[in-house]
Amino acid sequence: MITKETKLKPKEREFVERLPHNNFNGTKTVKQVFKTKNDGYARFKAHELITKPNVKKALEVKVQTLKEALIAKGITPERIADRIDLLLDSDEYQAVDKGLTHATKIYGVEDLQHPQSGNTYNILFASETQAEIKAFESKLKAKLLGDVEPT
Repeated sequence: MITKETKLKPKEREFVERLPHNNFNGTKTVKQVFKTKNDGYARFKAHELITKPNVKKALEVKVQTLKEALIAKGITPERIADRIDLLLDSDEYQAVDKGLTHATKIYGVEDLQHPQSGNTYNILFASETQAEIKAFESKLKAKLLGDVEPT
């Protein structure tokens, strides 16, 4: 059901659609959507957008949809961890690395070896989603680091 809280304006909708394609960089996305080159304005507008309840909810739905699409394709944290060795030996290292980085961002996992540079925007999710992400993040980090399965 579309309500005032979930309805998006055309530019808000475009922002939500483009954000994952820009590696969740809000400033870059605002520059594209609003056709601006002003970094200060873009940072301000990105923050404004991601804190609006309707945009925040739409982003949450978008991330969940992307996560479900990855799972439907068989791209799970376990599969990502299993493919790390292939990444190290691949001639297509940069392409594989970019894909893994994008997939882990969708899953809500931070790359501790390559911290994000530039602007970082926090998106507030519903408490149930936050709990799911934290559990998922712990599981993936443990798998990637070779630790024992968290309880």
